[in-house]
Amino acid sequence: MTEIIIVIVFISWYSFSSILSESFGKKYKPGVEWLFFVSMIFTQAIAYIIILKNKFENKSTEPEGVLQSN
Repeated sequence: MTEIIIVIVFISWYSFSSILSESFGKKYKPGVEWLFFVSMIFTQAIAYIIILKNKFENKSTEPEGVLQSN
């Protein structure tokens, strides 16, 4: 019975990590691979904090209404 619980926990952990990294990793600086790595090694909460931190940094560095020239 404990083996089944461990397998279920691992599959759900892997699924949530994959969903988090694929849905947010393409938009932010850490990327898909790093968000997946952080999610698997630590927790999904820490990966989400990294996403929020990068989201806040992107908003603070880009002034609104200013066009950037190439």
